[in-house]
Amino acid sequence: MSANVFEFRLAIPGEILAINDMGSVANKQNLGFAGTLETNLHKANKTASIEKTTTKMEVRMNATKMSREIKIDDCETDKQGREVSRLERDLNTTKSALNTSQRAAICFAAGVVGALAVVVFSYVLFALGLSATLGVKAPIPLKSPDIYKPLFWGGLWGILFGLLIKRAWNRLYLAGFLYVLAPLLALFLFFLPMSGAGYFGLHLGPAFTVYLLLVNLPFGIVTALTAKAIIGKHP
Repeated sequence: MSANVFEFRLAIPGEILAINDMGSVANKQNLGFAGTLETNLHKANKTASIEKTTTKMEVRMNATKMSREIKIDDCETDKQGREVSRLERDLNTTKSALNTSQRAAICFAAGVVGALAVVVFSYVLFALGLSATLGVKAPIPLKSPDIYKPLFWGGLWGILFGLLIKRAWNRLYLAGFLYVLAPLLALFLFFLPMSGAGYFGLHLGPAFTVYLLLVNLPFGIVTALTAKAIIGKHP
């Protein structure tokens, strides 16, 4: 019996060691599972952090791209706006401003109208009896070719007026009224002496000089009014 007891006592520690060994294995397995779980969680957190960073970068890149596109669109819009403004200014300039040849052509027609006003005024003076008082027996003839000569010269003097009209635009009517002095001086100092009437037409008497001054007065102002009516606001 003592031998059996001894064997029993010997067997018990071995079982205890076996049990302890099994516990150690179980603890190691638990520790290994916990470590694996912690590693997986760390990897998951790292992956989530990377995805979050990537998402932020993509958002920033998209925002930067959108801002650049908006800036490009704004620049293109501004450029188009400037081009439209320039085209509008060019169009307004084309509509409002005339070149020298256009002004000269318009004032040629205006000069013809001014000369026609002189012809009509000669008949007014004749009807009032002033022509006879000043020694002129008849108004300017209306038959061809006599009527064409004053109209032609009126057109030529109108061209010269057209070359000056832009500078005199702000005082156009005063300039037109005084402009009659140009053809009168040419008449008094060049054409009348060539025809034998002397300077200022004094060979035909001072009254004839007064008549020429009086009958030509409408030319400048009528020419200016006609040019103003045709050209409009900007010469």
